Amino acid sequence: LRQRADLDGRNKRWLSEAMRGVGTGERNDTAARLAGYFLGKQIPVDVVTTMLEPFAHGCSPPLPLRELAITVQSVEQRRKSGESIEDLAAEDEIAEDLVAAAERWAEEQSRGPQLLRIPTPLPTLTRMLGGGWRQGTLVYVGARPGRGKSALGLQCAAYAAAKGKRALYLTLEMQNTEAAMRVIAQEGQLDGSWLDAESFGREEPVRRAIEQIRMFPGAVKLWDKPTNVGTVARLIQVHNADLVVIDYMQLVAPPPGVRERHLQISQSSRALKLLTGSAKVPIVVLSSLNRPPGDSANRRPILRDLKESGDLEHDADVVVFLHTEDSKMGGDMREVEVILAKNRRGRIGDFPATLVGRNYLMREETTRYADPSAPHAPPAEDDTSRILGERDEDVLAGF
Repeated sequence: LRQRADLDGRNKRWLSEAMRGVGTGERNDTAARLAGYFLGKQIPVDVVTTMLEPFAHGCSPPLPLRELAITVQSVEQRRKSGESIEDLAAEDEIAEDLVAAAERWAEEQSRGPQLLRIPTPLPTLTRMLGGGWRQGTLVYVGARPGRGKSALGLQCAAYAAAKGKRALYLTLEMQNTEAAMRVIAQEGQLDGSWLDAESFGREEPVRRAIEQIRMFPGAVKLWDKPTNVGTVARLIQVHNADLVVIDYMQLVAPPPGVRERHLQISQSSRALKLLTGSAKVPIVVLSSLNRPPGDSANRRPILRDLKESGDLEHDADVVVFLHTEDSKMGGDMREVEVILAKNRRGRIGDFPATLVGRNYLMREETTRYADPSAPHAPPAEDDTSRILGERDEDVLAGF
């Protein structure tokens, strides 16, 4: 009896600790063991799935609820067939064969890039990225204040919806109503200075813009509440999002128990990186930049300028900078240099765009490719110095 009591005590301690969540390398194994424990008590599958949701949210990064449900169903099927949870865990630990991975990649590619990538509102950026934001990639868009990063971030979400995708826009920079007003200004090319609450639904241009947004085949979901990585994971699951835009990185709530600011940013960035892989969606994160020394305030940003942590540049699959010299910041329309500073799967380079302040709109006057209809067209002859063919971000170190 004493041995049985000791065993029961250890099981309860393990159960209590496991339900708080585990790290990325233990999530699937622990989820399977917890599912087996509760299913063994003849608890229905749907109830077990609901019971394990706190565990999924407590993992770092959070375990997607869709993946949790699949795990519970799989354990139930194998339990009925007589397999043990230990057998299941052992199978999950088998690494994937290279040939199998290659065949899976080829099958995904055969579906066409439109299923794997989400176009951006800037045609040249879309082409340089090989068709747009890729599934499972972490993107940082960095800029100093007033360069248009919030405008571009919201525009990316609206453009994805216009292309039939489900976009999620999370911000603490503005309320949902202000974000909606900015999309109205973008879509209707309206002056945002007179778009106030009294204009909604009354002015004819506003009504036309709202109807245009209503006709989007996709949707934009807005979130203006405090956000951590767990919140992002839950919203992706609830809204089945195809694209996530976060405005901005330095406002994401840090993980508990971490006090140093650079470690808070580093751990949040790493969790977002893991979330992109598990959720298989691109996550575009806006980021502030470190303030440069006074004698170099107008220099083009480089990767190490991403604010608070050097881990951002390492976690990112893509880094985009928006740059305008201080002397050119006046006026409603200003030139912005769009710099693709890092791209794991393709070229890097830069091209000009225009920020239209009254419309909260970033637009590109011309494409930089000789044949705009070709998704992988080579750069025009006079652009070879601007569109780089290098993959290594270090080529920007000298700018």
